[in-house]
Amino acid sequence: MSWPQLGSRHRSGNRFVGRELGRVEPYWKAGTPIVNQVVQTTVDLAAVANVGIGDVLQERFDGTAHWWLCREGVRLGRLNWSLSTFEQKPWQAAPMLRVDEGDLEVTRLLLDPSGRVINCGGILRPKDR
Repeated sequence: MSWPQLGSRHRSGNRFVGRELGRVEPYWKAGTPIVNQVVQTTVDLAAVANVGIGDVLQERFDGTAHWWLCREGVRLGRLNWSLSTFEQKPWQAAPMLRVDEGDLEVTRLLLDPSGRVINCGGILRPKDR
């Protein structure tokens, strides 16, 4: 299936495709944060190349300082969260919910100029909900 482009093409030629979710605030308030993408330098390109819109990936905290997206035990990439992400900020009505174990429904893919999947993001749903 062909998905619409989200936003503009990057200078590198990369582009996001997928489902437009609108404002992120309602998702945060519902305790289901949006993950835009994982840290590009941590992406396992061979593993993420087979990810598609609608796939469900596992999100896990490693017990020390990092959150990872995985599929069948293989790490696809690291989320850009840190422990301070979950601290109350002056501009927030409430701090972001810390999700140590959840499922990410893929709603967006980052494609390189040749159309190969090189990153992904989506809606994170905690396991305890």
